[in-house]
Amino acid sequence: MNLLNKLTQKVNKKVIRKELERKAEQRSKFWATVPTELLKLCLSERKEEQETAFNELIELHNSYCEKLNIKGSLLD
Repeated sequence: MNLLNKLTQKVNKKVIRKELERKAEQRSKFWATVPTELLKLCLSERKEEQETAFNELIELHNSYCEKLNIKGSLLD
């Protein structure tokens, strides 16, 4: 039974690692689609520009996830 537990843990770790790698790849692909100007506006010193840019970023993220049928959040 101890051998079965060790094997199960090893498989679970492998599955978790693959899922984390997949999520990191999806996150990377998303950030590659974000226009540089939008990122600059997110870092703006003007509060209104920042909020508008961040809301646009969220909309872009939501449409990206919807288009690729991704559940959860890439921003985590």
